[in-house]
Amino acid sequence: MAQWREVATHPLRFYTPRLAAHAEVRLDRTESHHIRHVLRLGPGDEITLFDGTGRECRARILACTRDEVLVETAEIIAVDREAALSLTLAVAMPRGKRADLILEKCTELGVHAFIPVICRHSVADPRVRAAGRHEKWRRLTIEACKQCGRNRLPLLDLPLHFEEAVRRAEYHLRLLATPAPDATPLRGVISECVPGETIIALIGPEGGFTPEEEAQARVAGWMPISLGPRRLRVETAAIALAAAVATAL
Repeated sequence: MAQWREVATHPLRFYTPRLAAHAEVRLDRTESHHIRHVLRLGPGDEITLFDGTGRECRARILACTRDEVLVETAEIIAVDREAALSLTLAVAMPRGKRADLILEKCTELGVHAFIPVICRHSVADPRVRAAGRHEKWRRLTIEACKQCGRNRLPLLDLPLHFEEAVRRAEYHLRLLATPAPDATPLRGVISECVPGETIIALIGPEGGFTPEEEAQARVAGWMPISLGPRRLRVETAAIALAAAVATAL
């Protein structure tokens, strides 16, 4: 039996959904490329593997080919680094790299799930080239988890129209981010939460929610909350809200 270095985990982390203890595991082409051609690792080097469900293990590289890396794994351990509050972000996604920024940074901050929402003022339609977009976003969340040490991948839900999103009622707390003067400061709302509670937050597009959309959400029981006195970009609002929830308890 090979001897492992006396460290719980290694900072070089890679994802595989096929995690198995004390076994030989072949990593997919993307992770193999990162190991072999970006980091220039080779046989004998140690890494950490995680499977996106809260589990991780140490592994040692056995062999490398041009497109594949074979590793030997040690014991699997459960290491869950999730936030005390489970946050789902329902966001009117902006275009391009700004949407990527939301996925990356909010994954690092522990967001449990993302729901792209189509609003009246939305500038991007997440249903366009949906398969390719979903795979790109999934890859972004994997890379973010690799970087930050998170072992659970966030869920990527299918796009919903605003009217469908406001009917989602399976959460302890439903929040509507709005600049309305009667909105309650977010900090005061989440300070009353207890660990394990689930939260969903609606964040609108650059043009904001229409008066009809905001009224519909309020009637459906969504609580209007404020992120401060300034009007924020979509990605700024998402990151600020995620950070506040992540550090609330």
